[in-house]
Formats: sequence, structure tokens, C-alpha cells
Amino acid sequence: MTTTEPKPASADTDVVAPAPEQRRRDRAEQCGRWLRALTGVDETLLAWVPGERAHYTGLGGVVLGTAAIATISMTMALSEVLGGLSVIVPLLALVWGVFILNLDRWLVSPAPGDTWGRRLSTFLLRLVLAFFFGVIIAEPLVLRIFEPAIVKHINDERQRQLADHEDRLVRCNPDPTAGGPAATASPECGGFTLNMLAGQVALAQELTGREREALALRASIDADTAEQSRRDTLAANECSGTAGPGSTGRAGRGIECRNREAEAAEFRVAHPLEDRTARLRDLQVVISRLRGEVSAQQGDFQARRTAAIAAKIDELRSHFGPIGLLERLRALNELTASNLFLLAAIWFTRLFFIAVDCLPVAVKFFSGKTRYEDLLDNRGRSSVRIYEENTRAVEAEIIENLKTQQIRTRATETIKRESSDLDVRWRKAKLRMTMDNRITELAERMKTNSNGQDSPPPEPAPLRDDTVTSARRIPPNGRPMPKHDD
Repeated sequence: MTTTEPKPASADTDVVAPAPEQRRRDRAEQCGRWLRALTGVDETLLAWVPGERAHYTGLGGVVLGTAAIATISMTMALSEVLGGLSVIVPLLALVWGVFILNLDRWLVSPAPGDTWGRRLSTFLLRLVLAFFFGVIIAEPLVLRIFEPAIVKHINDERQRQLADHEDRLVRCNPDPTAGGPAATASPECGGFTLNMLAGQVALAQELTGREREALALRASIDADTAEQSRRDTLAANECSGTAGPGSTGRAGRGIECRNREAEAAEFRVAHPLEDRTARLRDLQVVISRLRGEVSAQQGDFQARRTAAIAAKIDELRSHFGPIGLLERLRALNELTASNLFLLAAIWFTRLFFIAVDCLPVAVKFFSGKTRYEDLLDNRGRSSVRIYEENTRAVEAEIIENLKTQQIRTRATETIKRESSDLDVRWRKAKLRMTMDNRITELAERMKTNSNGQDSPPPEPAPLRDDTVTSARRIPPNGRPMPKHDD
């Protein structure tokens, strides 16, 4: 079953249906047809209602405008992410624009059904999609509009970060002679200590250790010297008879004199002073050298620390690089958190671009159902009816073929069954004829023998194929029989 598409009547016919104006193949008409193609309309069907052309041409312009805005927005976003324009940016932006164009084309396509409930549900679904894509499209445009304030805020934030970093480096790397080690031990100085302090701190610590060792050694020498002097004085007083603490006051080298001299000699042997005195002299030489080195390093510490901090600041500044998309979003959030007027302006701009992206769906819904959509629904219902009728016709034809095939199958089975019955009857008739022929033959022979012949009767001839064939060919009833294979 084939159907033909109805065509609008021409001006020279008597059909009441309106006829489209003669299409002029100029650039304006081609542009209008291209814009209408963005809405998904069928020009053949639209020709029946030429008054709807202006409506769908304008709707196609709205779809094209939203796709162009999406392309510009993606170009801005990609240029910020990739750090500038490149060959791949326009290509990716064009792909995004084509995607948005096809999405809007689907969003403004005629909604199926005639009821407002179905149209409203379809409108809400498409409006939600348009809203989310509008948010994605609007954000890069908002960032570009407020770019001066965003860039200034980011640069100020970077300068504050550099100043804070420099201040922490100064605080975490003080002069070691002014409480430096205690300052660098602070938790906030993790990762902010400079390697230049390692040698100076180690030198100062070595100097302090040497000085403590010299002091302890000097104290030991002084204590042993005093004790040795006391013992020597006590022995001299005892031997000279000088009265005093620990002395008998009797002159002469008696037992007490010799004991005191022995004690003094034993203490001198047990506590020698020469080695310790030599060690103290060596420590004083090392201490003098270390004090000179520490003084020399303290003289240029400020200059070396300033150079090291400047190198750290330059390294941090090199890590900043171009301002990226995430950094711009963070800066925009910080600006709106402290400025309500800016927050209102940003949201107004954002909602404006979202509304522009939702405009095709809104225009499609609030413009109501057009006559073109009525024709489209009628054609859809007609197509459904045609399909159903065609399906029923095909179904009836298939059923009729099946019935015919079943009849033929039953007839074939009947013929086979009758042929089998006929064959059985023929075999039975053949056996009866054979039996009758043999009986007749035996009867004739017996009759001949009874007439005086003494020879024994001959054996009956066996049945042969020619007997069966002749019997088959000439049945008793005289009618020809069908030939069957034994």
C-alpha cells in the first residue's frame, strides 16, 4: 500500500487550499529557509500555512543567537584555561556551539500531543535542561564582564602572599646570636628555614661547647691546684712546727711530718696538672679561632639572608603564572562575599544570560500551538492510521496465505491416505485373483486325471510376475487398475 504526500494547491487551480507564493531564489529567501531549518520544521508542510513562516524564521534566529553566545562563552573559558588563544580553542568552541545549536533545535521542536498537560511537562523538562546549560554558558561571560575587578583582586592577593612569605622567612631565619635557634623551632617555620643558617648555627654551637669545656677544665685545675697548695702548706707547717689547724706544733721530721708530705705527693701524682693545663691552652686557641669566624659570619649575615630571601620570593613569583579559570572563580567568590552590590550585579548578569539561553524554549511555549503544529499532529495521526491499516492488510494477507497452505496440506494428506487405501485394496484383490486362478488350474488337472490318465498330476506352477501383471492388467471386473510397485 503506497501513499502520496498531499501538496498545496497552486494559484491556477480551483482547490480551496491556500497556495504558497512563488519562491524566489534570492539570498533573503535562502537565509529564511536556513533559519527555519534550525527549528526543525518541514518546509513541505509549512507551505500549507505560509503565514507561519515569519514565526519560525524568528524562532530560528533566537536559536542561532543562543548558539553564537555559547560559542563565544566557550572561547573565553578555553582561553582562560589554556592561557590564551590557540588553534584548538576555536575548534573546540565551534564543536560546543554546534552541540548547543542542535540541543536548542530539539528543545523548540513541536511537542507531541494536544493536551496542555503533556505540553507543560515537556516544557518543564526542556526548561530544566536549558537552565543548566545556561548556567554553564553564563559563567565565562560573567567572568569576562567583571574581569578588571577580578584581575586586580588576584594581583593584590598575590602581592599579599609574597609579602607574608617574605615576613615569615625573615622571622624564621634570625641572627643565631639573637635567639635564632629558638625562633626556627616554631611550628610555623616548617619549610621556611634557609640552608645558610646551618653552618653558622653549627659554628656557634661548637663555640659554645668549647667554651663550656674550657670553663669546666679551668674549674677542675683551680680546684686541684688549691687542694695541692693546702696539702703542701699543711706538710710544711707540720715539719716546721708551726701551730695551726691539722698541725701538732712540734718541729722536726717526725711521723706526722712524713705522713703529710706523703699525702701531698700522692695527691700530686693522682691529680696531675700539666696535661690539663696543656689542654686548656689548646682550647683557648680553638675558642679564639671560632670567635673570629663567628664574628666574620655575623658581619655579612644580613646581606646573605636578604639575597636568599629574594631568591625564594622570585621562585614563588614564578609559580604564579597566568591567571586561570579556577583562580578567577575563587576571586569572584571572595569579591561577592564582601560586596553586596557587586553580588547583586553579578547575579543579575548571570540570570540575564541564563534567561537568554532559556529564551527559545520560553518563546516556543508561550507562543501557543500554531497551525503548523495542528497540521503536523494531523499528519502524525494520519500516518498512524495508515500504518495500522497497512499492518491489518498485511496481517490479513498473511493469515489468508496460512489458511490456503493449511488447506493444501490437508488435501495432500487426504490424497496420500486414499492412495494408501487403494493400494491395500489392490493387493487384496490381486491375492484373491491369484488364488482363484490356482484353484481353477488344480480343478482342471484333477479332472484330466480322473479321465484315465495314470501319470501323477503335475505340480502347480508357481506364481510369476507375469501372472500378477496380467491379473493387474485384466482385473475380473474388466476395468483397468492403477499400476502399483510391489
